[in-house]
Amino acid sequence: MADPTPLPGSLPTAPAPTPQLDPRAAALLAAEARSKLPPSEVNTNASSAHTSSPSAPFNPSAGDKLPFHRLLDSELLPKCSKPQAVKTLDILLTMTENILNPPDPTKAAKYRQVRLANSNIKRNIMDVNGAFEYLIAAGFRQVNQDFEATLTFSPSPSPTLLHKIRCANYVLKDVNLRAIAANEREKRFRESEVDAEKARVGKVMLGFEEDRRLKREKDERDKIVRDAKAKQAAEAALAPPDLPMMGGPSDAASTMDIDREEEDDGQDPPPSYGALHGRVLGTGQAITVAAPRGVRMTHAQDEEYSEDEGGAAD
Repeated sequence: MADPTPLPGSLPTAPAPTPQLDPRAAALLAAEARSKLPPSEVNTNASSAHTSSPSAPFNPSAGDKLPFHRLLDSELLPKCSKPQAVKTLDILLTMTENILNPPDPTKAAKYRQVRLANSNIKRNIMDVNGAFEYLIAAGFRQVNQDFEATLTFSPSPSPTLLHKIRCANYVLKDVNLRAIAANEREKRFRESEVDAEKARVGKVMLGFEEDRRLKREKDERDKIVRDAKAKQAAEAALAPPDLPMMGGPSDAASTMDIDREEEDDGQDPPPSYGALHGRVLGTGQAITVAAPRGVRMTHAQDEEYSEDEGGAAD
């Protein structure tokens, strides 16, 4: 047999062509090779699609993740509050993580069993829609041990069962992060609503205080006006009544003059007191105007009074 190593200075030669097999012959050869392998190696090769090396990142297909997404998106998340969803998802993630990576390998058997009577499990798993079904889909089974309901995971899981719980853990990590972000947004929104409500109440209180101040000022102005009016009324009540002006013709005198003019028939008016008695009315002074013929300028009573004064003087 010739040495395939080329001699110095010689040209490289092409490798010898390999014989081509048709698909039927290749399938027969593969089946024959599988039949000669031991059963344990055949099962390991058959489950290689569900397992990967520890160094390779686990990335399940969309079809493997779909059942878990349906349980979370249609049952768990829509039917509970965001804070409760975060708590439930955190417990589910912890349970699946303890199966895949036990914090203490010596207590791995403890992490594979969960009592359903536990208050934390009952409140956050059994009472939440979709949480218990999610663990069943991840590979947990409900059994009764010592008359107590328990969720258990197989101590020696098959590759298929191990793939299920890895898919459940993978989906939980993604959904839990989104739930935490949604809960934080809702928390900030509630805090902003509380702040807005406080601001609204403060604004209403300021308006209320302003209305009270304006009303108080108006009441003070009204009181000042009322006091001034009351003072004016009191002063008016104490003032003397206004007397009519002296010397001005009264309505009665005017009426009498009018009546007198209406009754005048063209006759001469009667003589005045001074013309009859020779004295000016109200003064007693003698009238220097000569009396008309036939008219006495003094009254008889005045003459008698004069005679009495003369006699008394004597």
